[in-house]
Amino acid sequence: MPNDGECRGTKRARGAEAGGGETSGPLSDFISWQQQKTECSHMRQKIVQRVQEQAQTCLNEIRKKSGQQPTTDAGLQEDMRQALEIKMTQTELEAVKILEKIHTEMGSKILPQALVQCVGEPKFWQVALDGVLTLSSSSPNNHKNVPTAGGSQNSITRRLVEDGFACVSRCDKSGESELVAKLHAGAKQLHAMGLPPTFTTCYDAAWQLMQLHHDRTMKPNVPATHRRVGDVLCWCIPRGGAGFAPHSDRDPADVEASFETGGLGKMHTTWLALSECGASDGCLAVIPARFDPGYKPGAVAEATTSKSDGDGAAALWACLDTKESVQNIRALPLRQGEAVVFSHRLIHWAMRSDLQGESGPRVSLSWTSANPSFEAPYLVDGCEEESTGMPSPTLRIALACAQSLVYWQRFGVPLGLTAGSWYHALFQAYKNSESYFAPDYQKIVRKAFAEAVKVEGDGNDSDAEEAMLDVALQGDMVAMDDFSGDEDDEDDEDGGDDDDDDDDDEDDVQ
Repeated sequence: MPNDGECRGTKRARGAEAGGGETSGPLSDFISWQQQKTECSHMRQKIVQRVQEQAQTCLNEIRKKSGQQPTTDAGLQEDMRQALEIKMTQTELEAVKILEKIHTEMGSKILPQALVQCVGEPKFWQVALDGVLTLSSSSPNNHKNVPTAGGSQNSITRRLVEDGFACVSRCDKSGESELVAKLHAGAKQLHAMGLPPTFTTCYDAAWQLMQLHHDRTMKPNVPATHRRVGDVLCWCIPRGGAGFAPHSDRDPADVEASFETGGLGKMHTTWLALSECGASDGCLAVIPARFDPGYKPGAVAEATTSKSDGDGAAALWACLDTKESVQNIRALPLRQGEAVVFSHRLIHWAMRSDLQGESGPRVSLSWTSANPSFEAPYLVDGCEEESTGMPSPTLRIALACAQSLVYWQRFGVPLGLTAGSWYHALFQAYKNSESYFAPDYQKIVRKAFAEAVKVEGDGNDSDAEEAMLDVALQGDMVAMDDFSGDEDDEDDEDGGDDDDDDDDDEDDVQ
């Protein structure tokens, strides 16, 4: 480890951001493709604007010659239709459509190649969302003094202790709204391009937003020992997409030891709505802690054990043992920028959204914070720069790659790639910076990679065998139950799920 506190990944990232010489191969092709995409878009905008101006001029001429003014909207629309028929020549627009079609066909070849070979390179992700989000190691942390979250400190702490969750209002004064809007646009654009939306977490805005929320929500309400863990994810779920099955994030063998003195959990997840997330959008639902017999320290053994049954069903039905108990369920609709914070023991799930809706896909960002004695940060100390409070771009990308492996059953494989090539690309990008991740997390990632390749690869993979051997040689195998497993739907938006079912209802998350 370097003594100056700066990670090797930070230095590599700075070199990449400085330009690093000319690019070639898939990355160069991808950059050219993105430039062509921008040129096509500008060309279309200019043509449409010119045609609209011509149509308006023609409409004025028609109305002037007729000496009559349309008295209804229908009449105005008919006049505009005539104007368009007279003045709009389709030649230029058709030419643009042809270019866009060719561009799309090129993208179906260029994107997969660039993604699998350049997934760990900051330059790739800079170009992917150029003009939308920034990926750098020099973004200043300008949000030093932020107001505390809505509600008094005591009220949020009390809700976390008594109910296991607390809703947090958005804070426009701190700059959160701007960050939320940027991340919302970035996640949707990555999804539209066929790139994994969870890589939105690589960009500066994601880490700035997490820090803002931690400063104004967590610091005033949890012990100072709690730190961000690194279990960060971003989801973009199309309309009609399913949520995720009822579960709690962690199921420790010693439930009582997973709580602080006074009843606060030693781990909390923040689930922030980057888009509108009302009831029709598939909002979260929870069983408040006071109505869950297996939640609290000292819970009866039967109730506690039921939470580890693999799919969370027994734990849920233990809470809903009568018809009247269904009334205890709480729906948590959130406006864009609002969040809910909940403990590792809270049973929660997300509902399927309506197929029709005005708010578009459901986009969310989630991350965890914990007492290191319960769950240590994934990155070792010294990897967050003092000036920004963020790891380097290279390490952020490595973390996103690692998370994509840990949650491989939920994310799926981007179109145009084989499972084996995708998992190897993720693992290699992570492995280049692996020494800057905590040993326990290294085991988890390596085991996830080996399992992913074993299940979806060709079954004869030396890298996967080596990864499993490395884990075995390091000592006890780290259980994956807290990080991956059976998932009811691949569109799981939660940052710490462990009791879910294999996805058989894919909604094209990527």
